[in-house]
Amino acid sequence: MEADVPTVLSKTKSIPEIRTRLTAPGNEIILGRLYAEAYFELMNQLPPPRSKTLEDFTEMMTRLFIKASKENHKDIFKWIAEYSGNAVGFLITKVTQDFGYVGEMGVTPPHRRKGIAQALLHEFASFLKEKGIQMIKLDVNVKNTPAIGLYKSCGFKKIRRWCSRDG
Repeated sequence: MEADVPTVLSKTKSIPEIRTRLTAPGNEIILGRLYAEAYFELMNQLPPPRSKTLEDFTEMMTRLFIKASKENHKDIFKWIAEYSGNAVGFLITKVTQDFGYVGEMGVTPPHRRKGIAQALLHEFASFLKEKGIQMIKLDVNVKNTPAIGLYKSCGFKKIRRWCSRDG
């Protein structure tokens, strides 16, 4: 899916109760926890290795975020969303000279449908606008109808369909 930055900015907004910020060194533990909490219910749909408990998944994801933080990826930007002072969502993006790409986004289950994902997309679109980039792209699983609905409500349009090996 893709959308132009002005469209995303016009269809999303920042919400006063939601604070979005770029991550800082040391936020890998927070990202690992957020990723695990957001995706644990989908564990059976994720590629191996699969964790049996949320704690194991959190530990595995934290290790991956710590490892990635030691690599020099100047084109990768990560955001955390906080609601009432608690970290409840994340966005991982890549920025090229032509477009911004949404790689991963998640919101913890108790905080979904509160505008957190839209606030993260709004923040990313604002960031891209400041850099003079006018397009945002992303890939989404065709079975992930809640995410597709979110992206459509934010102005994204389907540009192609592809299927993974499992359907």
